[in-house]
Amino acid sequence: MVKKIKIVAPELLNDIVKRMASELQLPKDAIETVMENMGKVRQGALDGISREVGKALNRVDFGRITTDILENYTLKVNAEIRLEPKKKAKKKRGTA
Repeated sequence: MVKKIKIVAPELLNDIVKRMASELQLPKDAIETVMENMGKVRQGALDGISREVGKALNRVDFGRITTDILENYTLKVNAEIRLEPKKKAKKKRGTA
C-alpha cells in the first residue's frame, strides 16, 4: 500500500494564513498563536513521517537485495571517455 502525502511549502502556507487572518481582521496575538500552532503541527507531522520512513527502511534487508543482484544479474556498462584539447587563444610570436 502506498501512502501519498502532499506537503505545502511552509512559507506559502504562512503567507496564506497571514492573508486570511488580515482579511478576517483578527488581532495580532491571535495570528501569532495560529502561526505558532501551525509550526508545532508541521513539526509533529515531519516527526511522524520521519519515524515511518525509518521503520520502512529498517524492514528492508539491503544485504539480501545486494546478494540477489550480484548472484542473479550481470552488470553491463557502456561508457565513452574522450580527452579533447582545450581551445586556447593563439599566442603572438615574438612576445615574451
